[in-house]
Amino acid sequence: MERPKLIGLVALSVMLGCGLFSAAHTKRVSAAEDLVLPAKRQAKTDLEVRWKSGGKAFLGYVSYQKLLTLPQVAATVVDDETFTALHAPKVQVTGVTLDVLAKTLKAPEELDLMLARCLDGYVGSFPTEYLARHHPILVLTVNGMTISEWAAKVGEPDLGPYMVTYDNFVPAWHVLAHQDRPQIPDEMIGLELKTQKDVFGPVTPAARFGPGSPERAGFEIAKQNCFRCHAAGPYGGTKAGLSWEALSMIAKSDRALFERYVHDPKSVSPGATMPENPKYDAATLAALSSYFRAMSLVEQ
Repeated sequence: MERPKLIGLVALSVMLGCGLFSAAHTKRVSAAEDLVLPAKRQAKTDLEVRWKSGGKAFLGYVSYQKLLTLPQVAATVVDDETFTALHAPKVQVTGVTLDVLAKTLKAPEELDLMLARCLDGYVGSFPTEYLARHHPILVLTVNGMTISEWAAKVGEPDLGPYMVTYDNFVPAWHVLAHQDRPQIPDEMIGLELKTQKDVFGPVTPAARFGPGSPERAGFEIAKQNCFRCHAAGPYGGTKAGLSWEALSMIAKSDRALFERYVHDPKSVSPGATMPENPKYDAATLAALSSYFRAMSLVEQ
């Protein structure tokens, strides 16, 4: 077997996942006039919130009780893939939307990207425009119980301390065969606010890959789908165990194998846990591989 193909197979065989900065000068601070946040976790249900702006770092913890005092929404959630996987195709939830939480925290306006960090390494990304369109709900109760209480009652794994769901998610856009998807972190423990420029700028296609190019289309797909489980530099998920750079290496060493894995992971590695993408057609798969193959050409 040729060495490049061997490298691709070895790397892909361990692709079994789905597919913060150290805060300085932190202290007990007030993110909003009526929301004083301690700088140390006091309970396992405390939600960590952090950001950095103007050279100053913010770190605070929002308690479950504090979250309950914020404006609440209620929704009947149907066919959310997290709940359906737990044999609960329809549940009643209450919670606070992430856009309302961001406004309550009074984070600097230039921070236009919210990253939700989870215990399993999954990272949900919520740009400001996504929050305004979809109003993701930070779940506080499921069928009138905390997430942990509900999970224990139905005999399912605990998805807490926090998770995100939606009230009737409707895709807002599509690129080739990929359409806007719900970001659905569970076992969520923290939020980090950043700028899209800082997070996605270093992995944005070079200027010569303009609108309409396969590389640009692949990037738009990757930053919503792949970013959840594959780290791009210091940001993004670690659930899959393969970085953005590793994906680039695989796409370059064996493009056909890369595309086959994205489409149907188990056809390449029977033990893969990355979700398949059966709706991705040849053009969509080619766009993804073109983007990752062009990674070495990205202008920093």
